[in-house]
This record gives sequence, C-alpha cells and structure tokens, in this order.
Amino acid sequence: MTSYVYPGCGYGGYCLPKDTNALLAQSKVKGFEPPILKNVIATNDARPKTIARRIVDGLDKSTVVGILGLSFKPLSDDVRDTPAARIIREIFGAGYQNVVVYDPAANDEFKQHYPDLPIKIFDSAKAVYDAADVIAIVTAWEEFKTIPPIGNKKIVDCRYML
Repeated sequence: MTSYVYPGCGYGGYCLPKDTNALLAQSKVKGFEPPILKNVIATNDARPKTIARRIVDGLDKSTVVGILGLSFKPLSDDVRDTPAARIIREIFGAGYQNVVVYDPAANDEFKQHYPDLPIKIFDSAKAVYDAADVIAIVTAWEEFKTIPPIGNKKIVDCRYML
C-alpha cells in the first residue's frame, strides 16, 4: 500500500475507495459502525475541497491554475476516481476558469474519462509552469521535483514530496 498511498490529496483509484466503502457497509450490516473507518472516508471525501482552497486561496478568479499529475498514483495512467479530477472540479466550482494540466502518462486517459472538464492539457511540466500563475503538484511523479528550480512561482506541493 505504501507504493501508491501518498499523503496530501487523499486516496483514489479503483480499489481502495471501493474497498473502504464496502468494508464500512458490511460493518453496518453486522451492527457496528467503525468510527475510524467512517472518519477516514469522510476525510478523504473532504480533501479535494480543502486542497482546492489551498491552491487558489487569495488569488484572482482570472488566475491560471496549473495542475501537475492526473493519475491517482505515479507510474500509472489510471485516472479512475483520481483526486486530481475532484480537485479540478472544486477549482472550477470556486469560479476559476483557466486550468492547465500535465501528467507524464495519463493525459489521454484523463481526457477520455473527464471530457466535461474544460481544461487545457499540455505535453510537459515546463509548459504548465510557463502558462500558469500557480502550480499544484497533485501526483507524486519524480519529474515534478525539478519544477521549483525553474523560477519563483507559487507551487503548492499537495503530496509533500519537495
């Protein structure tokens, strides 16, 4: 589990969210509602809004927001139930309309799974850095560690990897 669960944005993917919800549901059927599990799920569900606020706090609505990482874990193109999609939805819901994104493996998958999100998909982290006013690292891809030395833009490290 430590190979794909990173702190910060919450967990995603296909299995872990499904499994935690199933475990809670089965516990309730058996007459027990485990408070720790219930709160883990509630906290995970609340993370996108908290992270989105952290990214855009105090910024003008015309700000271009850059998102680095779309897959739910590095070294994967899996975007099922990815925190990135939930965070991007929260950013749009807060009134920001300019979101540019990049993922080393999941750009095409993300576009297919989330066609309703009016994002601009770029082909490099540098392109996102150049276009955005604020950059958020949402997936812990190793290549994103090279972003801070590029310049002095605000970078929100949502995975505590820098």
